[in-house]
Amino acid sequence: MPGTRKDALLALVRPLKEGVSCDDFQQAWFPDQGFGVPARVRNARRVGDPRDLLSVGFLDLPVEELAAGLERVAPQNDGATT
Repeated sequence: MPGTRKDALLALVRPLKEGVSCDDFQQAWFPDQGFGVPARVRNARRVGDPRDLLSVGFLDLPVEELAAGLERVAPQNDGATT
């Protein structure tokens, strides 16, 4: 149906490396050229352990196109070390 949203939701839970802040993580992993589709990403830290990070991404992309979309942005994160 035209105009229908086809959101994909991605969730990642990981500990931050020693000495890496949440801001460092966001700057290292935010793509330089965007995702090529409408997207929102939110990060949150665990209350009991602020080094544990939850990243949730919302992409206006059909799930069957997700793998190809991730391959398009992967080269932008090749140097990320967080």
